[in-house]
Amino acid sequence: MNPSVRTHPGLPAVLAFIIVTACMPGVPSAAESLPDTAPDQALNAGLPADAARTRLSSEKWQAQSTADDTRSKVVGGQLARPGQFPWEVALILAEAPTDDAFRGLFCGGSLVAPRWVLTAAHCTYQSNPVSASLPPTEMPPDKVDVYAGSVDLVHGQRIHVRRIVRQQYDRKNKNNDLALLELAADPSDAYQTTTIRLSQRAGANAIVAGWGSTERGVVPPGQRALADHLLFAEVQFKETPECNDHYVADRREKLAKLLVLQGRDPGAVRELLDKWAPTSTVAVTDNMFCAGTDGNQDACFGDSGSPLLIKSQDGYLQVGVVSWGPDGGCGLTNMYGVYVNLERYLGWIADSTK
Repeated sequence: MNPSVRTHPGLPAVLAFIIVTACMPGVPSAAESLPDTAPDQALNAGLPADAARTRLSSEKWQAQSTADDTRSKVVGGQLARPGQFPWEVALILAEAPTDDAFRGLFCGGSLVAPRWVLTAAHCTYQSNPVSASLPPTEMPPDKVDVYAGSVDLVHGQRIHVRRIVRQQYDRKNKNNDLALLELAADPSDAYQTTTIRLSQRAGANAIVAGWGSTERGVVPPGQRALADHLLFAEVQFKETPECNDHYVADRREKLAKLLVLQGRDPGAVRELLDKWAPTSTVAVTDNMFCAGTDGNQDACFGDSGSPLLIKSQDGYLQVGVVSWGPDGGCGLTNMYGVYVNLERYLGWIADSTK
């Protein structure tokens, strides 16, 4: 999620904030007040495919010990039971070893039709092959596999992706953060997968499930038994105006610190903030909504694209997709996870998966 797309943290807090503020309407451009190349380089460095590819070959990842701090990827999560979420899938880099899908994991998704997976659009971009300073490019379908049919990343089925259909995704404000992956084959009946029905929000509580990475973006081999398993957590829907206000206030605070570090007169910082990042800024649009708890349960890095669910009388309904969240981590008080509001895209999904 960017700010802090829920794929991989991988950036110092200041660089992450530079990305956010550089993309906000009315904020000074990099040429005016920020390092020339930092925003693009930092953005590309945090893209999901690059995060997973880095972990594939990272000596640091291989060398981590069980003594390291490893927080659950769905913060405060519980282990999913076999068959509990039979529509849940993981997105795996196609280059990942066939016997170690976890090492290529970078996002989640859900089966919304026999051959269609719904995920976040930002999960389907990769750094520009010409230069990291150039805008990211669309990830080709042959770079992605879908892992389905299991609550772990050992006993499921790996399926190639035939086509990627993206909504009109806006990287600057994270609007329309949805993509559909057409699979090259139906999931095998042996894995007992099903599709999830889509709906609008209802009630007060929801469930988020995913295989995401840890808060630090590293899962030591000694913790793999948990990391390979699907986790879920209960969250509550939050009012959009309140959620938006928290994000705007947090960004203003970080921008104020950055301006002071750049040598700005502290007395003039408030005036600059009101010009560049007014309190009326819209961070959480109508195409999004917030959900979380007071610092206990949350989606986290690597959970991007995973479904947000509500319970109905005859099962589950999907109402959201994990999209983005705070720069500082996961499960933070008042800094709730932000989800795509599926109610606004039901027609597009139905038309695209015919």
